[in-house]
Amino acid sequence: KCDWSSDVCSPILVGRLVLAAGIWIVVSLVAAGALLDAALSDRVDFDVRRDAELRLGALIGATSVGPDGKPQLQRPHGDVRYQELRSGVYWQIHVADSTTLRSRSLGDETLPMAPYPDPLTVDGPDDQQLIVLTRTLLLPGAHAPFTFTVAVDRSEIEEHANRFAGSVSAALALLGVGLLVAV
Repeated sequence: KCDWSSDVCSPILVGRLVLAAGIWIVVSLVAAGALLDAALSDRVDFDVRRDAELRLGALIGATSVGPDGKPQLQRPHGDVRYQELRSGVYWQIHVADSTTLRSRSLGDETLPMAPYPDPLTVDGPDDQQLIVLTRTLLLPGAHAPFTFTVAVDRSEIEEHANRFAGSVSAALALLGVGLLVAV
């Protein structure tokens, strides 16, 4: 039991302690939310870049040099989105003599070339935010280097990440309310 007449249990002291605990809970939960959001954003960036790197490797691996020294695709890529116009995944192979092969998804557009090894972020068709990777290689039998470029839309993954962040924010808010009520 508290003796309310003593300074140890005065209503003012109890109120200050409850206020301090409430502030600490709110600050801690906001910081936790910010850290989770930053970690999720880093993971999304990593996943999109890794996807682009895998697509670039597959494109290079599927390319051969024709008898004329120009690029030829040995096999079609397994992702059907390369066939759908403005699907969010794109590739192109450019040769210095102006020969350019491109995915159907790219239509008549061309991709900018990113400086190796850093990806480039550009606005794409239909407000897509594209991560672009480029590698220039001289393949055996080629007359000139081939510049391979792939682009991946990060908008869809970002949308999923934003929904997840909203769920985490709601959970943290609910936790905060529960902790504040418990204090």
